Amino acid sequence: MGTCLLIIRIARRVASEREAFLAGILAAAYGPFLFYDAMVMKTFLSTFLTVTLVELLLRSEGSKTRLLILSGFVFALTALVRDNFVLLLPLLLAGFFLAFPGLPRRQQLRACALFTLGAALGILPVTLRNYAVGKEFALLTTGGGEVFYIGNNADANGRYLPPAFVHATPEREHDDFIAKASELSGRKLTPGEASAFWLRQGLQWIGSNPGGWLWNAYELPDNYNYYEVRQVLLSPWSLSGLLLFVPLYGITFGCVAPLGLLGIALTWRRWRSLLWIHLVLFGYMGTVLLFFNFSRFRVPIVPLLCLFAAATLAAAWEEGRRFVSQFGNRPTDGEAEIAPESLPSPWRRYRENPWLLGLPVLLMILWLIVNFVGTGGRGAFPTLESRLSLGDAFRSQEKYEQAEKEYRLGLKILGDEAMDPATAAELGVDPVRMRQEVESERIAQGVNFNTIRAGLHFGLGATWVDQGKALLATDRAKGVDLIRRGIKQIEEASKLVPYPPYLRRLAESYGDLGLNAEAEKAYRAGLAIAPDDFSLHYNLAGLYYETGRYPEALAEMRAAKATGGHMTRPELSDYHFGLGLIELDGYQQEGRALYHFKEALRASPQHRESKRIRELIAQISGRGVSPEPED
Repeated sequence: MGTCLLIIRIARRVASEREAFLAGILAAAYGPFLFYDAMVMKTFLSTFLTVTLVELLLRSEGSKTRLLILSGFVFALTALVRDNFVLLLPLLLAGFFLAFPGLPRRQQLRACALFTLGAALGILPVTLRNYAVGKEFALLTTGGGEVFYIGNNADANGRYLPPAFVHATPEREHDDFIAKASELSGRKLTPGEASAFWLRQGLQWIGSNPGGWLWNAYELPDNYNYYEVRQVLLSPWSLSGLLLFVPLYGITFGCVAPLGLLGIALTWRRWRSLLWIHLVLFGYMGTVLLFFNFSRFRVPIVPLLCLFAAATLAAAWEEGRRFVSQFGNRPTDGEAEIAPESLPSPWRRYRENPWLLGLPVLLMILWLIVNFVGTGGRGAFPTLESRLSLGDAFRSQEKYEQAEKEYRLGLKILGDEAMDPATAAELGVDPVRMRQEVESERIAQGVNFNTIRAGLHFGLGATWVDQGKALLATDRAKGVDLIRRGIKQIEEASKLVPYPPYLRRLAESYGDLGLNAEAEKAYRAGLAIAPDDFSLHYNLAGLYYETGRYPEALAEMRAAKATGGHMTRPELSDYHFGLGLIELDGYQQEGRALYHFKEALRASPQHRESKRIRELIAQISGRGVSPEPED
């Protein structure tokens, strides 16, 4: 809401009331804004701060001290949210000379100094903290060179595609870059030195491959995919879905960008008043193109495009109104004092200004370029990621039929399931060409590709297991069959990627069929990989408890605490609940059991078994037993 109001204020300052109104409507109804504003991410904040910066720069008029300092401070905040924004500083300083040519040179220099002071006030505390922690100078972060290299190397394709020597996890990625840079340099490098090393590597690649650098301009989904969320949000159809359909499907970048680009051409005579908007818009996008480009990276400048798109819509409205007016006001033969043929023709203006006819053609060209040129990110790997994400979303909503369809489509693309003609026709691709692309992506993505493949097998298996468990009470034969089919898929996922949660789910599925030996083996395999995993210890203890192996159950519960990992409140509650059951049923130690049950409720009063725990406490206490604390 604040962003929409700000873009209206900006438009009122540099454009007409009609353009301001249209810009506000476009910003309010822009589909991706609805998507990002609903997330706890910094994307929505970067948009608000960018528009605030433009508003303050315009209001400062190059002479208002407080606004100049405040605009510099907002610039700093924007750079802290989006690191690449800091690269705009020289461009914005130059803007004070270009946007306010009437000011004396001394006043322009003063404006630059005040803006820089404001920026320093926001950035300096972060830089000082970086030095205190890392013992080296780092303006914002020490990962800029690494990110730059990811976007500019021989394998870069515009997506997040880390090099083969990097694990694509936040915990290890930075360390892997430092280690590789140290290896190539022949000495141990600091984080800042490693960042500079990868920056040089990226610049060298750009110098030898300028065309390849320019290719990385397609904006892609990152952690969350707009199209996936949109599909899930609007399925099944509802009143809210009908209301959201137009903004989510119609008012997107593919609509706003062509209108905005044409608006930039239409407003070229007003370039001086629009200079700050041009500098932020094109300057920011220029810095984004230096790196790999996700859809959330372009969101900050969309309100500015909405302003120019509003100029296009306003011009189209005026042109249409003028054309209709010329037709509608032409008198009939009986009413005219002047012969109709002697009046100016409605087409006369276009004959005198033929370039007007070129504007719709230019808009169509821009629309085709924005929507159809640059297909990076729509290939096999992003499609597989999308099928996995959609499948997981539908499975979490218990929409098992839709989840199964998404997982199996992904497996067909991979070749793990046969590609039927109907699916090939639905995808609209040549199967042979798709196989070639899949193999190419398998080599390029390496571990990441295998992870997606395992995720598809696991998701399909978990879907069948969930369906099977729900059927056991009404149709046991069919339920058992689905669980067995699900187990085969989860086994395949665990072979591809021995991920502890996969192994835990595999063990649980074995347990659903009474295959306790197989379940125990799966739990042990998971613990061999993640010995500190509380849930694996707890579930294995539960298996031993259910089969009367109380000493082993007690040993697993003790092992869960002995790992040294910090237990969450729910885990601590589970720990005491499990010990209480073992002490009560396995050793008849009612005092110890009572102590653990009370500790379980104290750790988490809303424990999923809270009703049962309270009943056990009441039964034991009713017999006059007192709690016996134990570690």
